Amino acid sequence: MPDLQSALEIRSRIDELLREQSALQLRLAQIQVELAELMGRMVAAAQREEETRTLTLQEAADALGVSYHMVWRMANAGAIRTIRIGSAIRVPISALKEVQEMKGALNGASRRASGG
Repeated sequence: MPDLQSALEIRSRIDELLREQSALQLRLAQIQVELAELMGRMVAAAQREEETRTLTLQEAADALGVSYHMVWRMANAGAIRTIRIGSAIRVPISALKEVQEMKGALNGASRRASGG
């Protein structure tokens, strides 16, 4: 049976470990807050890049799986948002995603209408 001195030492060590555990839990919470802030910044940066990064008409056509001329006609008809840089026509990535989402929605509606 442990003597009183041993019991006091054990209790002291337990108290020390509990303090360390509390400190570690606090640090973990701080790290989680920092991580959430960094992830928020990453999302915001990705959204900004999506708005500023552009593709050529050929790159947009390749991404959509259509011809260059189809994208050119879509741009002239206003079906896809474009910007001009000098004489070049560019498609913002965000505009490409809008068209892809619309294309996906139309394909889904078409499959439902045909019973597929």
